[in-house]
Amino acid sequence: MRAAASILGVSVIAFALLAVAAESGQDEEHGARLSKNDRQINAHARGMVEQGRDIFRFDTFGDEAFWTDTLRMHEVIAAAVDPVTALSVGLKVDADALPSAVVKGIKDGSVDLTSPATTIALLKLNAVVGVIGTVENVGGTDRLTRVGITCALCHSSVDDSFALGIGRRLDGWPNRDLNPGAIIALSAKRAARPAPQPSLVTTCQSSSVMNGISGWSSRSSRSSANNSTPRVRSAPGPASCGLAASRYQSQNSCQANW
Repeated sequence: MRAAASILGVSVIAFALLAVAAESGQDEEHGARLSKNDRQINAHARGMVEQGRDIFRFDTFGDEAFWTDTLRMHEVIAAAVDPVTALSVGLKVDADALPSAVVKGIKDGSVDLTSPATTIALLKLNAVVGVIGTVENVGGTDRLTRVGITCALCHSSVDDSFALGIGRRLDGWPNRDLNPGAIIALSAKRAARPAPQPSLVTTCQSSSVMNGISGWSSRSSRSSANNSTPRVRSAPGPASCGLAASRYQSQNSCQANW
C-alpha cells in the first residue's frame, strides 16, 4: 500500500513538472529553458508551416482563368463528372473533410456516387484533394461557378483508409494515379473543336486509369526513339495544366503540344 502511494505521488509530481515546463517554454529535447525570443521564433516557425500547408492545399494562384474561363471545366463537372468518374481519373477525396453524415451515407449507399451533384457537394466541403470549387446557391440549388487546381492535385495522395481513393491526406506524396490527359479531354470546349487549333492537343493517353502511368512510359519510349522533344507552354497561373504537364514531361512520360 505504501509503495503504491509512493508511485502515485511521484507520478503526480512528474506531471506537475511537465506542466510547468510547458508553460515556461522549456526545451523538451535538451531540458534547457527557452528564452522568450526562442519561444517566439518557434511559434513563428509553426505558423509558417501551417501557412505553407494551407497554400499548398488550397491556393490556386488564380488558375481558374484557365480551368474555368478557357476549358469551362466547371460546366463539365456539373454536367457529367460524378465521384466514380472523378476517382477513375485519379482524383482523391480527403476523408477528414467529410462530415459524419456523409461518411454514413457513403457506407449505407444513401449518398449517390454516380451523381455530379455529389461531386459539387464534395467540392463545397473542400474534400477533393487539389481541386477548389466555388459553389453558389442559385434558386435553392448549389451550382459550381468556378473551379481551379492547387499544388496538391499532383503532389498529394491519400492513404485509402476509407476506400480506394478516399482517405487521409498524404501531402508530398506523388499522385501516381492522376491522368491529366483524361481530365483535360473531358473539356466540352476542347471536344467541340473539329480540328486541332493553337490550343491544347495532348498525346497523353492510357487504356485505363490503373495502367495510365505505364501507358505514358511506353509512349515516352516511342517518342525517344523518334528523337522528339516534348514541348510545353505554361498555362495561366503557376498551378495549372502547364504544371501537371511539365511534371510528367520532366520524367519523359508525357508529351503535350500547344
